[in-house]
Amino acid sequence: MTHFDLSEGMTVNNDPRWVILFEDGRYSLMGRHSSPTEEELSAIEASMASAGLKGWLATMDRSEYAPGAVRFVIHREMRDPAIPFEDAVKAFEAARSQREKH
Repeated sequence: MTHFDLSEGMTVNNDPRWVILFEDGRYSLMGRHSSPTEEELSAIEASMASAGLKGWLATMDRSEYAPGAVRFVIHREMRDPAIPFEDAVKAFEAARSQREKH
């Protein structure tokens, strides 16, 4: 859902999504209407282990294709990431800006 902030004259996107943000900046969309269950998270961690992936369960405030900066909120680590969350966000933004150029 998008709403307008009349005090600023800007559109504010209010469409949070549950994602797994991986260390390299890629992400996997989990859903938008409810948080994942512990059973779902256990299955995801097992799948991540078999693929050698680490990351974070997070919410992002909008689609990566929506205008403006995407904001992430960490909810928990997935498989003990070796890098800071901020570095994964920077990798996400770098990949996003490359896609926008094409």
